[in-house]
Amino acid sequence: MKNAKRLLTWLMVLVMALTGVACAETAPAETADDPVVLVFNGEEIHWSEIQETAAYLASSGYVESDTDYAMAYTTVLNQRVLQYKMKQLGLYEFTEEEEAALAADAAQQWEQAIQMYVDQNNTSENPTEDELATLRENAVAYFAAYGIDLEYLTNNIRNAAAYDKLEAYMGEQYGVSVTDEEVQALYQSYVDEDRSYFETSVPMYEYYTRYMGYEALYRPEGFRGVLQILLDVDEEIMKDYQDKLAAYEAQQAAANATAQPAAEGTAQPAADATEQPAEPVTLEEVEAARAAVIASRQTTLDEIFSRLDAGEKFIDLIPEYNIDPGMSNPANLASGYEVAADSILYDAPFVQASFDEKMTEVGAVSNPTVGSYGIYLVYYLRDVPGGPVEMSDEMAATLRGNLEESKLSQAYSELVPQWLSECEISADAEALQRLGEITVVDGQVVMEEAPAQAE
Repeated sequence: MKNAKRLLTWLMVLVMALTGVACAETAPAETADDPVVLVFNGEEIHWSEIQETAAYLASSGYVESDTDYAMAYTTVLNQRVLQYKMKQLGLYEFTEEEEAALAADAAQQWEQAIQMYVDQNNTSENPTEDELATLRENAVAYFAAYGIDLEYLTNNIRNAAAYDKLEAYMGEQYGVSVTDEEVQALYQSYVDEDRSYFETSVPMYEYYTRYMGYEALYRPEGFRGVLQILLDVDEEIMKDYQDKLAAYEAQQAAANATAQPAAEGTAQPAADATEQPAEPVTLEEVEAARAAVIASRQTTLDEIFSRLDAGEKFIDLIPEYNIDPGMSNPANLASGYEVAADSILYDAPFVQASFDEKMTEVGAVSNPTVGSYGIYLVYYLRDVPGGPVEMSDEMAATLRGNLEESKLSQAYSELVPQWLSECEISADAEALQRLGEITVVDGQVVMEEAPAQAE
């Protein structure tokens, strides 16, 4: 998993180049605008590297602003420290087989980068071999302008492999390991947290999981999986019902507002003598319009129920009668739409149909129900278990990886100062303060405290 993430990181470097984001191959010659701001064990580091690192951190979501130069400076310094330690420990030494594997990986990534450029810049439906060869040559030149070539990728992959060795070394030397009990405890803490939010609130659960993309580890009780056949309805018949329903609901809302007493000290607005009240719509008229919608498709409904009574399966009738595109999704057909009685994700009549008086057990079919999109006929497919979501092998691996990363970060935070003391570091504190408002003492960033308020 970690190697996959690193692969994406290196490919992102190529994407940045394709979109015109510069990546420096080597440190440029010092200029007035790009001075040397740090010397690490004899290596000169220019201000441009701090700027590029800040931009990368912001684009990757690690910091909020691409002017967070203090974090960028610390990142650059820590990278050099880790590289220093890896060289000292001999972690950049690889066997012939390992070198061959790294080279093959780099070659594959390089070919992907070249092909990405070719695909983006090819304007011919059937390019000739000469045209493709020219595009490939252009790709090599384009990446070279940003300091990227096969050697660059190979070095990045070797760095990633060395980092893997460093992590293994940390685990062996400093006890950075994770037990099954720790994984279980972390899982349970997430379950308990999600339970506190979602156990009694289906709307909150649906909002966070559907709209926010949150992967909840606790599901409220009361969900069921349902299938549906959505029947279309003549547009004029449907509009007549919807207009009457909307008018009736508006009347009810206005009546409720009028019934509320005015706040003390406020005046009720005077009625406009020129405004003629709309013709009131009765509940009976709404129900008649609803019945007309059902009647318009009664023949089809009778046919569906007759076939169900004869033993045909609801799911087999969906392709023939249904107009809901969601019911052509194999995943939806397998598990159904997950609906609870107080769901907020669906049209209210669809939710009502999913829990009407006929839906008492798995295998039941609802009454035909008129909703915003037509006539809903709903099938009770399954009960969805509530409570904690079972920890899968993939989830356990992710939690274990998170714990390992956390422990490694803690170990690094304790060891990096020691490793720093072994290095020769010289920072141009004046230039860093002038260019990025970074306060540096003894080579390290010092966070300034806010001035005390006067009494």
